[in-house]
Amino acid sequence: MTKVIKYIINCFLFAVLFLFVINFAFGAVRNSWQDASVYKPTPALFLHGFGPGNAEGWSKVKSALEEYFSDYSDTHSFLETINFNDPNGSVDTYDSGKLNPQGNFKGWADKLEDKVNELLSQDKYGNLSIRKINLVCHSMGGLAAREYVTNPKYVDSYLNINKIITVGTPHCGTPLANLKEVVVCGINKIIWEIPGVDRSDFYNEFRTNDALVQYLKGEYRIDPNGEAIKDMGLKSQFLKVLNDRIQSSNIKNYAIFGEVNSLVNWIFFRLYYSNNILISGDEIVPIDSQKGYDIFTDYPDASKYRWVWNIEKAESVNSNHLEELNSNETPQKLLSFLDSVKPELAITFPDPNLTTEIHSTSINIKGIATKEYLPADTTLTIDFVRQEDDYRPPQPQTSLLKPSDLWSPNNPDSPVAEFDEVVAFPGNGTYKIYCQVKNPAGLVSDVKETSVKVAVSQQTSIIVHCHNPEGVEISSIQGVGQNSVKIYDGDAFIGYGAYNSETHNKPLTISSGTHTIKATFNGMTKEETVTLNPGEINTVTFSFDRVEIPGLFEG
Repeated sequence: MTKVIKYIINCFLFAVLFLFVINFAFGAVRNSWQDASVYKPTPALFLHGFGPGNAEGWSKVKSALEEYFSDYSDTHSFLETINFNDPNGSVDTYDSGKLNPQGNFKGWADKLEDKVNELLSQDKYGNLSIRKINLVCHSMGGLAAREYVTNPKYVDSYLNINKIITVGTPHCGTPLANLKEVVVCGINKIIWEIPGVDRSDFYNEFRTNDALVQYLKGEYRIDPNGEAIKDMGLKSQFLKVLNDRIQSSNIKNYAIFGEVNSLVNWIFFRLYYSNNILISGDEIVPIDSQKGYDIFTDYPDASKYRWVWNIEKAESVNSNHLEELNSNETPQKLLSFLDSVKPELAITFPDPNLTTEIHSTSINIKGIATKEYLPADTTLTIDFVRQEDDYRPPQPQTSLLKPSDLWSPNNPDSPVAEFDEVVAFPGNGTYKIYCQVKNPAGLVSDVKETSVKVAVSQQTSIIVHCHNPEGVEISSIQGVGQNSVKIYDGDAFIGYGAYNSETHNKPLTISSGTHTIKATFNGMTKEETVTLNPGEINTVTFSFDRVEIPGLFEG
């Protein structure tokens, strides 16, 4: 009974210990979000557009990007969304006397402020080194982002934002927002009022009936008399104020602009500078406006343009306005803007300042990369050339970087990524090895070099280990009677067993082919048959029984 009780207690203690070890090992992964020493990328907050736009519109983009963030957390997302719940709302705060659907004066920029403060106050963002957010915006969401970071009433808001990336945003307005609903003889009509254009122009002669009004309201949730339309119209008061402000240089700006071949774009060609009347926009917003290039202020004098939103870079997608977030091109464009700084690379092994000699035909090249954003989708390229004859492999080897656990908080120079790659060489010689990384934006690091001398013996040889029952190498004094471990190739003596650190793992030269390797010790003999190819080094291990003779074994 006592043995049974002890067995049960031992099982219980083992189970407790096992659960503790599992929790300790995997708890570090689950709780790594709270660990300030674990690298985490800057979160991205996605802002939708007006009318039919909503948070779900980003689903395809987020799904495509999610895989790049999976190495950092299995429980939290770095891809956040906001739902303004006000499809025709004001970009800035509502004028007195007007309310949003929630019954208050908050416009989109006000709601953005609330969302950013909420995210930065959470443990997963606020209590770690992550103090900024990237804003990724579609259509009017981009205007809300710019209003938030430039309006001084949002105190120090620019300190909370790292980048603003806009997709199809009307930075300088869109002619389609200059529609105005009027009542003529008791009938709802829409007229097109383009400021500064003569009344006889085609645009101001445009008329329609109640059907279009109902279609816009029902199909696209667009109210021609809504605050959003008023804010995004050409030469609107809101855009005039917004575009006169200067944005902080601490925030980097990028634009993705939609362009599609369509007759609808013909209306933009009449008002904006363009080289092609059919691809001058995304059917809603002219290309000029999506880039922040204002020409309409001084229309029709195209020489008096100005940039109202200075961008680092702009990329196009072949899509109309309503499908820009579903374009297969958009996720990759966004990823390249998130990772837009040239990466830096360092080789940590072998020493780049020395020529490292190795006695095998491969080596592990190790290194780190300091880069702006995600290690995922950052490509490492390794190439080499043999100095003796300029031999190069047919093509370089490539791999993807992985997140580094060497990163330290608040240190922009600490590594974000690292690598440990096996490089195989075709034979003896001195090789110059070249390493370089390329991020999703196409930016590459400087090439880093190191040298390796491959010196592999072409002689066929064998290494013999002789162990005691505990697996410890038997020591013997070379040539001292029966206490020596002697090694034979068949009946031919070829050497002694290891007797000091120099002879341990020392190859014994023999010919290629099939051999019977024997080891004798204290009257005992062990043997094994091995087949060796030319230039091959093989290892044979023998285990001897313990014989109670003092001084024979160490360990």
